[in-house]
Amino acid sequence: MAKFFVKANATSPIIHIKETHKVSNNVGSSFFKGNPAKANCLHVRLNKNDTAFDDASVYMESGATPNFDTKFDAYDLTDALGFLTSDGLNTLSISGLPLSTDPQKVMVSAKLNSGNYSFTFEDLNSFATGTEVYLTDKYLNKNIKLNNKDSYAFNVNENNPFSFGINRFELLFTNSVTGVETVFTNENDIVIFPNPVSDLLHVKFNNPSLQSSGFSYALISQLGQELEMGSISIEKGNTFSLDMSEHANGIYFISFKNEKTSRTIRFVK
Repeated sequence: MAKFFVKANATSPIIHIKETHKVSNNVGSSFFKGNPAKANCLHVRLNKNDTAFDDASVYMESGATPNFDTKFDAYDLTDALGFLTSDGLNTLSISGLPLSTDPQKVMVSAKLNSGNYSFTFEDLNSFATGTEVYLTDKYLNKNIKLNNKDSYAFNVNENNPFSFGINRFELLFTNSVTGVETVFTNENDIVIFPNPVSDLLHVKFNNPSLQSSGFSYALISQLGQELEMGSISIEKGNTFSLDMSEHANGIYFISFKNEKTSRTIRFVK
């Protein structure tokens, strides 16, 4: 038996489902039904303590957009696992993306209480040859290339806003056939020092692939507040300094992002 939520925009709503609405063998483009799985569709299951807790799907289809569309998307009404639209206005349990060989990023919303969780990734074999999917864990600075049926375990601490919500996880869809380069940062690619810091925080970009790129950066408090934002051009040098002398003692995060990669680093003043 299939179960689903319907979002209503008026009081005392009524929904009518007729016999003629049922689908048997004739699967139209607007129905998410079929075996094998819908083409170009990634199914993500959220587990809590090894028990299924919530799930969501993201797929690619011609005509879909990164923002909400009634034909291709479905709202997330459980508020646990979902995908954020590119305009940041909606969280979706079914998210349609344009059918494209260009890299596409999707922010994962995981609004969870403290505890032990895991993601399970299914139906990656429904994508065309050459499609690669990566999970980015910005809290732990990890980038994982996903294979079908892969699982990723993680822990949530409600006292740290970077361990849950929309701040932590991101999916990247890319295509190795097109030759589009995707640069991921390893632990030593971007280094900050000193840590702890008292006045100037220095950032060094060690990866030559990153040294030819510009970045946007954000200084973020432990409570998730963006305290300072700006851009960095490192074409003529591989170092950058941030003045922390006016900020109070405590735990901070500095986030770097461009069209190829992202990285968030924790430090102390």
